[in-house]
Amino acid sequence: MRTHLFAGGAEILMLILALVLVAAVLPAAAAQETIDSLPSLSVVATSDSPYVYRDSDGLVAVAGEVENRNPLTAVSEVVVRATFYGDGGEIREVVRGTTLLNIVPSGGTSPYLVRSASDDPGISQVSIDVESFDSSPDSLAGLEVSITDTSNAGDIEIYGTVHNRSGVPSGAAEAHVLFYDVFEPPRLLQVETVPIGGIPAGGSVPFEYAGPFNERAAGFRVLAESGVLVSAPAEAKVPPRTDLPPARMVNILDVEAGAAEAGSEVVIESALRFLPAAGDRLQPFVYLVQVKQLGEPLVEFVGAYEGAFYGSPSETASVAWIPERPGNYFVETFVWDDSSVALAPPGPTALVRVN
Repeated sequence: MRTHLFAGGAEILMLILALVLVAAVLPAAAAQETIDSLPSLSVVATSDSPYVYRDSDGLVAVAGEVENRNPLTAVSEVVVRATFYGDGGEIREVVRGTTLLNIVPSGGTSPYLVRSASDDPGISQVSIDVESFDSSPDSLAGLEVSITDTSNAGDIEIYGTVHNRSGVPSGAAEAHVLFYDVFEPPRLLQVETVPIGGIPAGGSVPFEYAGPFNERAAGFRVLAESGVLVSAPAEAKVPPRTDLPPARMVNILDVEAGAAEAGSEVVIESALRFLPAAGDRLQPFVYLVQVKQLGEPLVEFVGAYEGAFYGSPSETASVAWIPERPGNYFVETFVWDDSSVALAPPGPTALVRVN
């Protein structure tokens, strides 16, 4: 499967094209050799688009998941191969990585994160496939993760506890924090690992992750693993940001006005962006439009549109105005909450000519 990367320095970039099978771009003999070298086709990269971005070092990172479709056998030593291409389809690099979980349970999945070996600016496409794996006994499902608290002040803080419900010591264990976006099914954006050491049989160990996270993340999962034990994932939503003053919670991205004729309706419209993670948080808003005639001190028109951000970071607001006479008019835009507190700085302005 090949994906395209639209790179822009160190900025994280969304993947917007669907995946293409690697077999379609590799020579037929090479593709057949890859397939024949695997013990079966039961372990595959999922068909959902992986997330591709350039990290802070300029490396191209690919985050996704591998699925073990065999309902009877766990697998280990999974090797994920990333092939990085240029615009012309030439291979720039081939890098191999492994899954996050040492053992992928039967019928289960494991995330992977593979980075290019260099910050080559010529990389524009990526293909991912599972190169090899081995059968393995299943890990014991003896660990349990509980998330006790979260906060979001630009960086996120996640606190929780890993419990060993089995009758054996865990050995060295890790907690993995996986951030996902709002799409359905959700797409893996970021992976963070926190060492937590050994957990005695029947014991518990706290864990904490504090640091930056992908701004597109709407939720996260935490799972724990040791050499012999594994947990089911615990899930939570990314909490709303607490460090933004009200006037920075919304951006007014633009203002547009339709054709203007005296006595006819003019629609004034703006796209609005809610900066905190939307999730299931309800944030009412009032979009205000104020119109003045150039050179005149009095306000010609004030209109309002009432709405709410809920489950989506973007909304479109519009107000209809019927100008009474020709002239040049100045349009100003504002967003308040339902208590008349500004949620955004004054937005873009527009000049409207009424004929």
